[in-house]
Amino acid sequence: MLSGLTLKELANATNGRLLGSDGTFLSVSTDTRTIQEGSVFFALVGENFDGHDFVSAAVDKGACCVVVSKKLDLNVSQCLVDDTTQALGNLASFIRQRWSKPVTAITGSCGKTTVKGMVQAIFSTIGNTLATTGNLNNHIGVPLTLFQLSENHDFAVIEMGASAVGEIDYLSKLTQPNVALINNVQPSHVEGFGSVDAIAQAKSEIYDHLADSGIAIINADDKYAAQWLEQNKHRKTIRFSTENPECEVFGKNLSINDQGYYRFDLVTPSAEKTVVLKVLGESNVMNALAAASCGVASGLSIDNIVEGLESFLPVPGRLVVKPGIECSTIIDDTYNANPGSVKAAIDVLSSYSTKTILVLGDMGELGHDSAKMHKEVGQFAQQKGIHSLFACGELSQFTCDGFGDSTHYFNDKNSLVTSLLTQLDANTTVLVKGSRSAKMEDVVNQLVLGGTV
Repeated sequence: MLSGLTLKELANATNGRLLGSDGTFLSVSTDTRTIQEGSVFFALVGENFDGHDFVSAAVDKGACCVVVSKKLDLNVSQCLVDDTTQALGNLASFIRQRWSKPVTAITGSCGKTTVKGMVQAIFSTIGNTLATTGNLNNHIGVPLTLFQLSENHDFAVIEMGASAVGEIDYLSKLTQPNVALINNVQPSHVEGFGSVDAIAQAKSEIYDHLADSGIAIINADDKYAAQWLEQNKHRKTIRFSTENPECEVFGKNLSINDQGYYRFDLVTPSAEKTVVLKVLGESNVMNALAAASCGVASGLSIDNIVEGLESFLPVPGRLVVKPGIECSTIIDDTYNANPGSVKAAIDVLSSYSTKTILVLGDMGELGHDSAKMHKEVGQFAQQKGIHSLFACGELSQFTCDGFGDSTHYFNDKNSLVTSLLTQLDANTTVLVKGSRSAKMEDVVNQLVLGGTV
C-alpha cells in the first residue's frame, strides 16, 4: 500500500509539513541498519535514543525523505512533524484505511503469539496472509506491520501487546479490526497496570475500535468473559470453550497421543471434526479454539480450520522439544513467562513419565505481589509432582521456598548449568522457562545437542 505514495500524501497523513521536493517512496524505516533505497526514515525518539542522530546515516544509505521533529540541514526532503512516533502511527492508520480486506486483531496475557500463528496458518489455507512477525506488537511494531499491507494480501493478522493502560486502545485505533480477540487475562505486566482487573480493562480496549458490524471473539472460560460479552452486546460475538458446549466453538474429548500432543473434537456452528495438534500442552487446545473462532468469524470451513491447526508448528521458545546431552529431553519454553504460562508449562512437564526437572529464572513486571506469585509457582510445581527445581535470579528464591525439598538455587546461570549437566540421562526431561529479562535461552543452548557448553 506504500508503493506509489507521494511525499505530499505522507505529509498530509502525518499532519506534517513537507520541506523540499515531492516524489514517491517505496518503504518506511525506523532503523538505519535495514533501510532500503527510496525509503522514508522516521527519526523516532525514545528514552535512550534519538533517531535524529542517525538521519545522516539514513540519507547516506538511500533515504529519499526523513520525518523529523526539527528542521535539519540536509540535501533530501524532510517532513516536519510535532512527534515522529505519533506520525508513524498516523501514516499506519492512513494505510489501514486504504486497505479493504479483513483484519483480525489479537491480544491477551498468554498465548497471543501462538494464536496469531495458528490464525495465520488457518487463513493461509485459502489466501495470502500478512501477520505480525517476531515481537513487533507494540506502538512501533504494529505500524511497521501495517505498512506491509498490499493488494496481494487477502487477510491480515495483527498481534497487540501492552504493558500499560491505553496502549491497546491506541493500537486498535490504528488497526480498526473486523475481528477482535482477547485470548485470556493473567497476571502479566502487573507492574505497569496496577492489578489484574486493570489488565482486563486495558485488554478490553481492543473491542472499542471494532466496527459494529465486526465480530468479537470471547473466551467463555475466562473470568472476565461476562464483562466482555456485555461490552459487545450490540455486535455479533463468537464464544469458545472447553467447558460450555453451548458456545459457538467448543472443544471436547481431549486426549494426549503417544507423542504428547493433544487431540480433541472441534465443534463449530456448522460441523464437527477431530484435530490433532503438533504443539505441546493443554493450554494450546484453548489457543487452537481461539484461532478456530477467528476462522469461523471469517467464514472459513471447518476443513480449512483443521488443516491450518494441524499444520501449525511451535513458535521458537514456546514448548519446543529438543534433544539434550546424554540423550535427555529438553523443553525450551524461554520465550517469556508469567504465572499463568509457567503453570501451563509445569502441566506439560508433569505429563512426562521420566524424571522431571524444572529450570526457572525470574518472572518480571509482576508488581508488589512478585514474591507471592513466585512462591505459588513453586508450590504448584511441587503439587504436580515435579522431581526437582533448579532456579536462579533474585525472585526465584521465593519459587524455591514454595517448592521445598529437592530445590537447587544458584546465583548465576553458568553455575546452574554446571550442576544440571550431572543430572542428565535418557530418563530425564528438563523444562526451561523465564521472562525475557532472565534470558534463560542461555541455559537451553548449553543443554541441547550441538549447543555450547
